[in-house]
Amino acid sequence: MKRREPNNRKRSQRLYEVALAGISTALAFLLLAISMLVRYGSIGFFFVAALAICMPIKKKYYFAPISAYIASSLLCLAMPYDIMSVMGFIFYFGPITIVGIILYEKNIKWYIIYPIKLIYMAGSIAFMYYVAGTIMISPDIIGAIPFWAVELAGVPILLALDIAMIFIYKFLAPKVCRVIRDKDTKTIEQPIDEEKDSEENPFEEE
Repeated sequence: MKRREPNNRKRSQRLYEVALAGISTALAFLLLAISMLVRYGSIGFFFVAALAICMPIKKKYYFAPISAYIASSLLCLAMPYDIMSVMGFIFYFGPITIVGIILYEKNIKWYIIYPIKLIYMAGSIAFMYYVAGTIMISPDIIGAIPFWAVELAGVPILLALDIAMIFIYKFLAPKVCRVIRDKDTKTIEQPIDEEKDSEENPFEEE
């Protein structure tokens, strides 16, 4: 029975992370669904949704935010609304927030991260403008403002939002994660080898 305990704890932890992913998916999908209905100020909903799904990263839960991002994105794509209106989350806010916060938790230097982020920001704005037909503020702006102006203003705005995201995460994550249990990394990363364990005491009486 004792040897089964690590496997039971491992299974329990996986179920707990699936539950975290489910809660994160529901919250993100609710915010994205509202943004699809409102159609204005979508960038605010994307910002909060991306931040919400990333909270478990503080406790080293990586499956939960990634699966929540994928699931909420697929749910939005299945809705009978303008799916292009959520491309700002699917193509930009979701991926860059998850990757950015993981790199932040790994203490990767800013001068390594931000040159790559700036390139991704510029590419995302181009995708939003020419493919999705939105710039995450109002669909009516497309065509009224030239691309170069959107790019020139958009990159600094996204950069400021990205920096704000990290600061808000740094402030909120320790408080939110008080209700999230710690991840038992020892159980996951160092499972007990039953055969090795049985050979540790060769003088044990049968």
